[in-house]
Amino acid sequence: TVDEWRFDAFKLSDVTQGHPLSTLGFWLMKRFDLIDTFHLDATRLARFLRKIEDAYPDNPYHNKTHAADVLQGMHVLLTRGGVLQRLGGTQASPPTPPLSTVLCADPGDDGGLDGPSTSSFTHVASCPISLSRTSEWRELLACYLTAIVHDYEHVGRTNDFLVNSTDPLALRYNDRAPLENHHLAAAFTLLRRPEYNFLSSLPKAEYDKLRKTIIDLVLATDMKQHFAI
Repeated sequence: TVDEWRFDAFKLSDVTQGHPLSTLGFWLMKRFDLIDTFHLDATRLARFLRKIEDAYPDNPYHNKTHAADVLQGMHVLLTRGGVLQRLGGTQASPPTPPLSTVLCADPGDDGGLDGPSTSSFTHVASCPISLSRTSEWRELLACYLTAIVHDYEHVGRTNDFLVNSTDPLALRYNDRAPLENHHLAAAFTLLRRPEYNFLSSLPKAEYDKLRKTIIDLVLATDMKQHFAI
C-alpha cells in the first residue's frame, strides 16, 4: 500500500494510464485534509499537478514515475519514520483507504479540467494524523510539494555536466545547483499563473513560510549539499 516501503511506482504508472504523480499527489492532499485546512482551490491544484507531471521529461531516471516514487517515500518517512510525530503529530491506525478508488480518474469530469478529476476523490477518508499547530500542517504540505516538484523539467544531466559545459542553466544560476534552482524557479513561475495558483487564498505570511521551506528542501537535494548535513 501507499503507507508501506514496498510500493511499486511502475504499477501505479500503469494503472493511472501514465499519471502516477498527479494521482498520488492529489490523493495524499485529500487524505490529509490539506485542501480544506489551507482552503486550497482543488480544481487549480489538480490542474497544477497535471501540468507539473507533464513537464517531467521522459528521462531514464528523472521522470514522473521517479517523482511519484519519491513522493511516496516522503510520505512513508513522514508517517512511519517518525517525522510527523517529532512535529507534534499523533497517529492512530484505522484502515487505510485504498488508492485504487481514485486510480481511474477521468480528467474530463470537471468541465474540461486538465488534471485528475476532483470528483473521483470524494470517497477518500481523511488520514489518521493529528497535528496541533498550523505550522505543522504547513510543513506537511511543504514536504509533499517538495517531492512533487523536486525534479521538475529535469534535463537529464548532472549539475557538474551543466557547469563544465557552460550550459545556460549553469550560467543563469552562477554554477550553484543549477538544476535545483531551475526546478524551484520553474515551479513557482507556473504557480504565478492564475489557472494554476491553487494557493491564491493563502495569506502572504503563510505563503512566504511555505515557499521558504520548499526552497530549502529542494536545494538540499543537491548531492553536494549532503556532505554539509
